[in-house]
Amino acid sequence: MAMGFELLDRDGLARLGRLTTLHGTVRTPVLLPVLHPDPARQAIPSSEIQARFHAEAVMTSSYILRRQADLSTEAQTKGIHSVLGFPGTVVTDSGAFQQHVYGGVEATPPEILEFQNAIGTDVATPLDLFVEPEVSHAEASRGVEETARRVEEARKLRGERLLAVPVQGGLHDDLRRRSAELTSSFADVLAVGGIVPLMDSYRFAELLRMLCRLRPHLPPEKPLHLYGLGHPMLFAFGALLGADIFDTASYYKFAVRSSLQFPTGSMPLSSVREEFCGCALCSEVPLQKVAELPAPAREKHLALHNLEQCFLEIARVRQAIREGELWDLVEQRASGHPALMAAYREVLQHPEVFLPTEPPSRRRLFLRGPLSLQLPPVVRFQRHLHEYTSRPSRDHSSPQWPSTPLGKVPPELAQVYPVGCVVAPEEYLPRDRGTASAPPAPVPSSVSAVDPMEQALGILEWTWGESVRQALNGKSIQLRHSKGSGRLREIFIDGNAAFVVGNDGLPHPTFRGGEFLHATLPAGHHRVTASDDAQPFVETGRSLFAQHVLRASPDVVPGAYVLIVNQADALLAVGRCLLGSAEMVRFRHGVAVRPVAHRKPATSSAASGDSATGALPLPDAGPAP
Repeated sequence: MAMGFELLDRDGLARLGRLTTLHGTVRTPVLLPVLHPDPARQAIPSSEIQARFHAEAVMTSSYILRRQADLSTEAQTKGIHSVLGFPGTVVTDSGAFQQHVYGGVEATPPEILEFQNAIGTDVATPLDLFVEPEVSHAEASRGVEETARRVEEARKLRGERLLAVPVQGGLHDDLRRRSAELTSSFADVLAVGGIVPLMDSYRFAELLRMLCRLRPHLPPEKPLHLYGLGHPMLFAFGALLGADIFDTASYYKFAVRSSLQFPTGSMPLSSVREEFCGCALCSEVPLQKVAELPAPAREKHLALHNLEQCFLEIARVRQAIREGELWDLVEQRASGHPALMAAYREVLQHPEVFLPTEPPSRRRLFLRGPLSLQLPPVVRFQRHLHEYTSRPSRDHSSPQWPSTPLGKVPPELAQVYPVGCVVAPEEYLPRDRGTASAPPAPVPSSVSAVDPMEQALGILEWTWGESVRQALNGKSIQLRHSKGSGRLREIFIDGNAAFVVGNDGLPHPTFRGGEFLHATLPAGHHRVTASDDAQPFVETGRSLFAQHVLRASPDVVPGAYVLIVNQADALLAVGRCLLGSAEMVRFRHGVAVRPVAHRKPATSSAASGDSATGALPLPDAGPAP
């Protein structure tokens, strides 16, 4: 497989991906334990890290290694993987952090990169200028320009390995954007640098504000590394903004000062009075016993504990992305410390960063309090609702509309995401239904006040636009409802199953529905255009890969159902997007759209004679009309 980054799944900006290097494939988000290049000074042997945590990649300092003559010679002779005793992917830093700590380094940028080539690293880093958060705009600008010059030179010297390119600029938003603009084209991996001072002083809100403002200017097809963001309480925040790579040296630094790391914060070992940690390591040796160990054994144990907490949190983040519940995990983590809550509030001030990749729906939406009403899916729903109810053909408001945790909504939309998927505290509170001040409960699964046909037409218009509703005039429309819940499950047009209504309350097109939409929607809407090379595969149900996408409509977002067409705008299949419009034409690896419905070959011997396939399964559906 060619080296590079491939996106496999996602939750908004957060991604599950695959980064391929010279020494294998790494699943992202990935945690890189930072190893000392001298194995004698590494508290936890790399073999133990690999065996216990199944680490796929690690990070070390090429600058420190280069300064140790014996190890430097061994690394250039046998390779960095041999020195570290680690067979997987190795990422090397350049000495920029040492420059930050000590004020300078004893090497030139070309020397550092040539050394990384000589030791056979998988991902090399050019020697950038670490820009401190507090420096003046002029000084930061000089650092950005010099880093850009070094990066361009490094691209020519990198050899066959991947190049991680630092994005600097301190807290100056324009300079961060300038740095990304100057250096992104030379990068295989993007690395946001200069953030450790913000972390060390708990200035998380400033850090997240900088990342929110920078993220739209970073190419989405390249994995993002947040240098030094190594505490488990911040991994969910980083992933929320699209970070794919984290590194941690703090697991050992905290251990040296007898401090424990948790996703909820840190704690000195001296404060432990109860055996509250249920991790595997603390089950083996209770924390109060750890405090009695000699210093070397205590430091190793605490380092292992901290590293286990880091790997566990990365696993939680990955699971949350799979389930579409990363926002909820972030809100839980925000409750762990006032500085994290300040960061969460700051993130919610930037919905425009998240809306281009916000999926049409998720399985559920937790509303934990007033801040939840600022979540991107709620912001988008309110904007769409305003546009929907402002059309001349619709009532602008009505006292008869059901009350929901998101406000009053037209009854035909009461089961549509996010309204119909809300999980809110009001659902579980004792309720006096005769009290006018009682909080609104989530709308029940069956809303008897809405006319079934109006519900069907309303959700079609909500999802696909006014032209779709208008095009249904004069057509025969039949509906299928669930026997058990009474929910609308399928919409037939002129006898053909056209739309399946999912648990999110939204109508998902079959191939027949795709044909109807293709004939109805204006050209350039809800479409992804495939290359001629891809057509034979797509029209038989194979995935459309990003490298074969020619165009994508601006309204295409991840998770949306779209029409896959050829260059002549002929319908090939109905698909569900993994990438958004702006991403599809940039990624060179991986799937862009997964077909869910396509036309059967003309030679098919379908008993019914129906030439369309790919209808989604119907949960708890009654007989066809």
